[in-house]
Amino acid sequence: LSAFGERVSGDVIGIDLGTTNTVVAVLGERGAEVLRDEAGSALLPSAVAIDESGMLLVGAAAAARLARAPHAGVRAFKRDMGTERTWQLGSLTLGATELSALVLREAAAIATRALGWPVRRAVITVPAYFQEPQRAATKTAAELAGLEVVRIVNEPTAAAIAYGALDPTRERRVAVLDLGGGTFDVTLLEVFEGVIQVVGTAGNGRLGGEDFTDALTAWAASEAGLPPEASSGGPVYALLRDACEETKHALAFADAAQLMLPGAEADRWTPGPRRIVSRALFERLCAPLLERVMGCVADAL
Repeated sequence: LSAFGERVSGDVIGIDLGTTNTVVAVLGERGAEVLRDEAGSALLPSAVAIDESGMLLVGAAAAARLARAPHAGVRAFKRDMGTERTWQLGSLTLGATELSALVLREAAAIATRALGWPVRRAVITVPAYFQEPQRAATKTAAELAGLEVVRIVNEPTAAAIAYGALDPTRERRVAVLDLGGGTFDVTLLEVFEGVIQVVGTAGNGRLGGEDFTDALTAWAASEAGLPPEASSGGPVYALLRDACEETKHALAFADAAQLMLPGAEADRWTPGPRRIVSRALFERLCAPLLERVMGCVADAL
C-alpha cells in the first residue's frame, strides 16, 4: 500500500476478489501477510449457495454444498460483474454485485477474526481490462459488504509491486500474465522513477483455470461412458469435476496422475475404472485454450 505514497493505517486490508477463490491480506511490520480462516485455509472459495432449509452459505460451506448439489448455488460470477445477469437462489434473486458482496463480507469477517479488531476499509484488485461498469460494480459490492474502498488496483500492477518491479533506481518494461480461475489478462507495464504505467493490455473475461478443468472433465466423462445429459450439472458430474481438479493440481508437480472414473450410472456415483492421466495428454486436451491464451499475449504485444 505504501507504494502509492499514502499513509495507510493497519485496519486496511487487501482483497484479491477472484473468480474461483478470494484471498485477504494485511500489510504489517513483517510485510504483507495473508490471513487465514478458522480452519487454517488461505483460500476463500468465491461461491454462494443455499442449503436444504434455504439458508445462505458462503465460501467453503457453499463450495461443499455445490459439490453435492450443483444447482444449489453459483460460482464464477465475477465473469458477469457489471452486467444485468441474475441467479435465483431459493427466494432470492441475486446479481454478480450482490454475490460478490457476500464473499467480500466473509473476507472482512476472516480479517476481523484474525486481527482482533473490526475491519472496515479495503484495497481491492481487479483485472486490468475491467471497464468502468465492472469497477463500479466491484466498489458497490464492497459498500454492500460494509467496506470503504480505499483504492481499486489493477491486478497486474499489484503483481508488479509484489515482485519488486517498483524500483525507483531502475527503468524497465514488464509483462504480467495473469491466468486466474476464470479470467485471463496480459498487461504491459513501464516502470520509471517509482511510477508504474499501463501501456498495453489484452485479455479474455471467460478464459481461466476453470476451463482447463472443464476440458479434462469432458474427456473423463467420455471415458466413463456418462451420457451427455450428465454434463448439465448432475451430482456425478460435479464429483468427477472435483476429481479432475485434483488431478490437474497433481500434474503441476508430476508427469502423470491417477484419476478414478465413475461408473456409467448418471444419477449416483459408483466406482469405475482408473485412468492414468499424463501431463502430455492434459496438454493436448488444453491446446485450444493455450492458443487462446497466446492470442491474447500477441494482441497485447
